[in-house]
Amino acid sequence: MSAVISEAVARDPLTVVSAPSGFGKTTSVAEWASGLEHVAWLGLNAFDSDPSRLTQGVVNALSRGAERSGRLLDLDRDLDDPHRAYQETCRVLEDADERVHLIVDDAQRAGEDWRAGLLGMLAEQAPDSLRIVLVGTTLLEVTLSRHRVTHPDSFVGADTLSFTEEEVRLLLDGETDGLSAQTIFEETQGWPIAVRLMMIGGARPDQRAQSAAGFLGNYVREHVLATLPPEVADFVLRGASAAS
Repeated sequence: MSAVISEAVARDPLTVVSAPSGFGKTTSVAEWASGLEHVAWLGLNAFDSDPSRLTQGVVNALSRGAERSGRLLDLDRDLDDPHRAYQETCRVLEDADERVHLIVDDAQRAGEDWRAGLLGMLAEQAPDSLRIVLVGTTLLEVTLSRHRVTHPDSFVGADTLSFTEEEVRLLLDGETDGLSAQTIFEETQGWPIAVRLMMIGGARPDQRAQSAAGFLGNYVREHVLATLPPEVADFVLRGASAAS
């Protein structure tokens, strides 16, 4: 997985790692980033849809990342105006000797208008020394629909993050008492969280004993639907009920 992310980052200044919850996006990016020297990591929360707060977060992340790598960025920590922050960030990074990687986790929490702020400006036209990696749910693909069309190779999605049958077999590590790798893969289609829960449950989702269905239902309710805007979560629930 690290090789796939590396190839995407090498091709384009903006890389998007997007998939529903439970696909190990953050873990995969963290493993890839562990081999880099200059990394700025920013994890967003529900309050970061505010443009000035998001701008300040990006500036602070870049400054902290530089300090951890033993360097100093001549960047004012009090920048909250997106346009001024963009000019200052470009000025400072133009003098950077090595490439800086800005990773934004849970990037979908920036809201629908993030492209009008500092992060959007950097994503649109980044300094040569900066690479941006956005990590989040598929809501990111909505706000980056044009970029998805023009730069399809810069997106790493669920199809890449899913386990293959061979990877499931390696996870089982020779265990034969439970379900086979083929059965787990056919039931989950490689969805990582589902694979691991079926390995724990040791039964098909349609069986009563130690069923993985209960685990998955709770996970979707608490960790997938809970991260969506209320109206979107309600739409998903109504659509699922109608389909059933």
